[in-house]
Amino acid sequence: MGGSAPSAGPRPQVQYAEPLDYNALMQSSAAAARSMVREQYKAQIENYPALETQALGTVDRIAGRLGTTPQPIFEMVEKKDSRGRVIGMERKQVGMSEGNQQTADAMAAIRRSMSLYSTKDADPTSIERSLYDSAESDLALGRSLSAEDERAAQQSARAAFAARGMGTGLGSSAAEILSRQSYADQREAERRNFASAANNMLTQNVGQRRTAIANANIVGANNLIAADPYSRALGPGLGYAGPTQGSQMQQMSNTFGNAMTMAGNVGSFNANMLDTRANSAMNNWAAMRGASMQAGAMNNAATMGMIGGIGGGLLSGAGFALSDKREKTEIKPLGKAGSVLGLKTYSYKYKGDDKTRIGMMAQDVQKVLPEAVKEVTYKGKQRLAIKPAVIGAALAEELAAQAA
Repeated sequence: MGGSAPSAGPRPQVQYAEPLDYNALMQSSAAAARSMVREQYKAQIENYPALETQALGTVDRIAGRLGTTPQPIFEMVEKKDSRGRVIGMERKQVGMSEGNQQTADAMAAIRRSMSLYSTKDADPTSIERSLYDSAESDLALGRSLSAEDERAAQQSARAAFAARGMGTGLGSSAAEILSRQSYADQREAERRNFASAANNMLTQNVGQRRTAIANANIVGANNLIAADPYSRALGPGLGYAGPTQGSQMQQMSNTFGNAMTMAGNVGSFNANMLDTRANSAMNNWAAMRGASMQAGAMNNAATMGMIGGIGGGLLSGAGFALSDKREKTEIKPLGKAGSVLGLKTYSYKYKGDDKTRIGMMAQDVQKVLPEAVKEVTYKGKQRLAIKPAVIGAALAEELAAQAA
């Protein structure tokens, strides 16, 4: 049969990327972030005086335009040395603003509203003071009874004894004493209640008036602050400079994330490049291996075709063909059918047949594949015949194992 198929060579030894060391990646990113943050802080500190002057200069300019009297207007200008070289920026007055009469009128109106009431307006009124003094005087009497209270207590006790048919005596005197005691307790309780009510009324009314006046003054003070030119200028003035400083802080907040992203991208790129090179080597080897297997298959097909023609019309049945060396003549070796099976091929003629054929000798096949050889009767003699299908299957199996 034909020669062996071209080989794809040994499997290449390729190097794939090692797993990323995330600890080293984090440390590298953190170091880069710290370095960048320090540089950004340094730049911000260096530029802060100019930013501060710029922001306050804007506030002064706006406040001057809103103010009640003309205010100086400042701008940032280049600062030069004696040789005329620019060495920085400085704040310089460039003019005066115009006073704003509307602001002056608004602030004057607020002050007038605040002067309408003072803390003296919270003092007790004459009625409140009179009630409080009356209650205080009455409370000072304590348990004492007036002449009317004394008579009422005596008459109440005597009337009670008379109703029971009893005259005057020690019992009647004792009853009068107890009656006066009861009247004294009642009068003291009434005086205490009156004094407490008067005190609560005075305290509550005075407290409410003081709270109202204080709240009114707070509202007025807040209104003055809101109307003050400098207060009104702070918001927009600092707002103009805020975006610049805010942008710097945003850059600093993104520094670590950017460093992590950069380090991760570099690590991933290196790993992907190494894996791509390894995959390319394996793909090239696989393509060569596929070409080798395809060439082997073509050789196998040619061999199978040749085997199929062995014996010509000398088939003995059941897919077997006569291939006994004893029935052949002019035998000449040609080569091997397969490097593993080691079967040689020959050119030969059957005895009594002038047609030259190519094939194998049954005796050789019997040594390697005894299951492909069968003894048959040919012209009254026992001869060997081969089954090409069995040989073809064995060759295909060996080629597959070789390719793997």
